[in-house]
Amino acid sequence: MWPEIANAISRYFLYATRQQLSQPARGLETADLKFMKATWFPGAEDGVTAAQIEAFWKWFSQVLRNLRYQRHLGCMWTNRLIFGFADRASVDKYLISRTNGSFLLRFSQNSQPGSVVIGYKTGDMNKPVKNYLVRPEDIKGRTLPDFLRTRTDLRYILQTGPENLANEVLFREFLKEEVLPGNVVKANEIQDGYDNDLH
Repeated sequence: MWPEIANAISRYFLYATRQQLSQPARGLETADLKFMKATWFPGAEDGVTAAQIEAFWKWFSQVLRNLRYQRHLGCMWTNRLIFGFADRASVDKYLISRTNGSFLLRFSQNSQPGSVVIGYKTGDMNKPVKNYLVRPEDIKGRTLPDFLRTRTDLRYILQTGPENLANEVLFREFLKEEVLPGNVVKANEIQDGYDNDLH
């Protein structure tokens, strides 16, 4: 059952983000689908419920909407500047051994569908990796890359590469000024569980 669901999600993702099925610029990868299965469809081998499908599409449709209609957000996705889909534990794992100031962008797991979260490495020994939900006031009248450029504590963006044969997630680290475009991304209101400031 899950392979059919994953295939349908992957195909719809390409359609919704205006990519060619035969030569997609960047579709969903194994790590993205594993995240979706674990988060929205546990036990999918035995079938899924209507409630699971409804909850998933409520979340996923906002991600697709933002990727499709916020043209520059789609560009950041295609250029792998948005990691995509991951939970906090995975973000911690990806960032814990990185240089302070390293960060990655991902979509909110569940509290604000379609919103962007910044996972970043800090010098704080008590909380070395933090997650910040981008708020509307952060980008009001400017772009997400402009907001990121103003943050001196965010220095190195992690760009995800294609998965290798073992389906491992690979990253390259760049100074943010080298790769950030001047693009607009809108976000929703902050939710509990995210850090209230970047520092």
